Amino acid sequence: MLLPTIIHVGNWFPHKNLPLDVSTHKFLGHDVLNSPYGIDVNPKDGSIWYAKLYANKIGHIDPKTLQVTEYDTPLKGPRRPRFDRNGILWIPAFDDSGLMRFDPVSKTFESYKLPVLADGEYEVPYALNVHPITGDIWITANASDRILRFIPSTKRFISYPSPTRVTVLRDLVFTKDGRVCNSNSNLPAYGTEDGLDSFMCFDPDGGDKDKAAILAAKGK
Repeated sequence: MLLPTIIHVGNWFPHKNLPLDVSTHKFLGHDVLNSPYGIDVNPKDGSIWYAKLYANKIGHIDPKTLQVTEYDTPLKGPRRPRFDRNGILWIPAFDDSGLMRFDPVSKTFESYKLPVLADGEYEVPYALNVHPITGDIWITANASDRILRFIPSTKRFISYPSPTRVTVLRDLVFTKDGRVCNSNSNLPAYGTEDGLDSFMCFDPDGGDKDKAAILAAKGK
C-alpha cells in the first residue's frame, strides 16, 4: 500500500524532510481505502462498534445476528472511537478538527470543534479515551502538540501542552493514581524535539497540588 512505498522512498534520502500533499481517498472517492480504524464494545448491550476513517462512517455489529448497520458521520475522518460508561460513543474527527458524540439509542450525533491556538489553524485529533471515573474525554491533538480534555457536563475544553514539539501523540490510558499517560512517536524518531520516541505521563491536577503546597508554605 501507500505507506510502505513512502517509507521505502524516504530511505533514499536520509535525514531529509520530503513534503507530501497526498490524500488518496479524496481524489479517488470515499469508497477507496475505507478501512475500519478503531473498534469498541458498548458496555450497555455488548454490541460492537467501529469507525471507517476514509468512508466517514461508523458501524454497528449486532453480537447475536451479526447484522451490520452503518451511519454517516457529520464530520470527516472518524477513527478510534471509545464508549463512556453510559453507552455514549465518542469519536475523533481526524479530517475535520472535531469531536463527535453519538447516542446509539436515539441515533443522533453532536459535534464539537476542537480549540486551536490561533484563527485559521487546524487541529488533528489522532485518538481519544474516556476516563472511567470522571467521564471526561481526553484527546491527542497532534497539530499543536497538546492533549485536550473535554468535560461533557459543561462542554468545556482544557488544553495541556506537550513538553516536546513534533511529538506525534498516540494513544491514551489512565493510571489508578489519576495520571494521564500517552505513547508518542514520530516517523522517523529524530523528527521529535528530543529525538526519541517515548511514553509520557502527567498529573492533570498537579497545578492544584502545587498551589495548595505554596499556600500551605505561606501560612507557616
